[in-house]
Amino acid sequence: MISKGILLVAGAQEYILPLSNIRDMVKLPLEDSHTCRGVTLAEVRGTIYSIFSLAELLGLPPTPTLALSVAIVDAGSIKYGLVVDKFLSEVEVLVKPLTGGLEQCKEFQGAAIMGDGRVVLVLNAMECHGWDRNECT
Repeated sequence: MISKGILLVAGAQEYILPLSNIRDMVKLPLEDSHTCRGVTLAEVRGTIYSIFSLAELLGLPPTPTLALSVAIVDAGSIKYGLVVDKFLSEVEVLVKPLTGGLEQCKEFQGAAIMGDGRVVLVLNAMECHGWDRNECT
């Protein structure tokens, strides 16, 4: 399937987040995020969201920063902020299903081959959050 998305960097790796799941993209000062019972929260345009580091969720080292690049993700009934190292560009790609054992990785919905031959994983917005912890409301 052909999909539009945002090419981004998290933990020194590139990924694509489908544009259909992005409600907003913002840059927030680090001090605008707060932790409550193990969940990081941030207010974006008057709404408080739980925010999660994509690098940490994927077991990669996050890049230290003074500002957070946050994609506000709308994944059906779930809305959250996904913190990335940086946003690169909007892309339109042909998404291929994962095979060879990778189809078990629920965080990804497929892979795309970029114009220069690089393979970039396409994120599954329904699974890229940290709801395994108690939600702080």
